[in-house]
Amino acid sequence: MSTSRSKREAENGRCIINVVQLEGLALMKIIKHCHEEGAGNTEVAQGVLLGLVVDERLEITNCFPFPRHADDVDEESTVHISYLQEANKFNNYQRQNAKQLQDKHKFMQKRAAENAQRQSRGEPPLPDEDVSKQFKPIAPLPRLDAMITSGQISNYCKQISQFCSQSLGKLYVAKALQQDKK
Repeated sequence: MSTSRSKREAENGRCIINVVQLEGLALMKIIKHCHEEGAGNTEVAQGVLLGLVVDERLEITNCFPFPRHADDVDEESTVHISYLQEANKFNNYQRQNAKQLQDKHKFMQKRAAENAQRQSRGEPPLPDEDVSKQFKPIAPLPRLDAMITSGQISNYCKQISQFCSQSLGKLYVAKALQQDKK
């Protein structure tokens, strides 16, 4: 009877799953998401499981949590994005500055070559014009955003360092206790 049932379900596009195999990473993500979403609340943590069916076994390889609120913005990703924007602005400023210096240098070389030609023909050299009048200086970058971002990154680094030092301290204490028992 079970073979006729499995044939019937296979014809309907269903498959029988006798075993569910869950990867460790997926399990850890599920646990983390449940702790974050359900901390003290009666809300249900929801997400998507990624996997495939092999014979009668469902292999779950990864999972992706649904955020509780769509408008929640992760502060860490905000800092990361603002850091990238600041780095991009700084790179553009440096590129524009280098191009302007190159253009000034070309202008000075061209002026020197023209003056050498005029002098060889017996003509008076061209007057030395102020180069800064022809090439307007590039406006410097505002420093407040970069300073705030730098402060946030510094704060995150201090927090990570503190967390790691506590964990390493616990690890060394546990290791010492373990060696003392032996």
